[in-house]
Amino acid sequence: MREGTNMQRYLLAGLSSLLLASASGCTPWHAEEYDARLESAENNAATARLRADQVCYRIDLVEQTANEALRRATQAQEQVQQLLQQAKRK
Repeated sequence: MREGTNMQRYLLAGLSSLLLASASGCTPWHAEEYDARLESAENNAATARLRADQVCYRIDLVEQTANEALRRATQAQEQVQQLLQQAKRK
């Protein structure tokens, strides 16, 4: 008799779980939809990280180019100053 009672409890617990899962909207279709949304969000995040890395790389290139341009401009200015000094001496 006790085995029948345990079986009824298991059956009741299983049905209760099924009822709760159905009531909470946790159906296989919803689970698939949530998985798809999560995968999409992860893909979007990965794409955003990749784009951010590309932007950082381009910023580094721009900074290097700007530093080189500044170096050349400073060098040219020094040469002009030297030429002006030489012209004043003559």
